[in-house]
Amino acid sequence: MNHTNQPWVMHPCEEGWDIYSTESEIDHPLATVHRCDGRFGYEDIANAKLMRAAPVLLEMCKRLHECADYWSEYDVPLGIVDDLKKAIEEAT
Repeated sequence: MNHTNQPWVMHPCEEGWDIYSTESEIDHPLATVHRCDGRFGYEDIANAKLMRAAPVLLEMCKRLHECADYWSEYDVPLGIVDDLKKAIEEAT
C-alpha cells in the first residue's frame, strides 16, 4: 500500500479543515476534518494538525527505527525497536 508522501497542508473550509498534499488539486482534499453539529473546536484543529503531520511522522519513525535497530545492543530503551516497527507497519 502506498500513501501520498509529499508534505500535507491544511486549508479552512466551510465544514472545518481540508487536508491536501502539496501536489494535489485544491478541489481534491485527502481528508476533511469537520463536525456534523457545526461546533468546530480546538480538538478538531488538533486532529487536523496531526493528520497534516502524518507523512513527516512516518518518515521520522522510519529513521528512528533504523537508528534504534543499529544501537539496540547498547543504550536504546527496551522494546523501542519493536514499538517503532509496529507503528510503521500500522501506518503502511
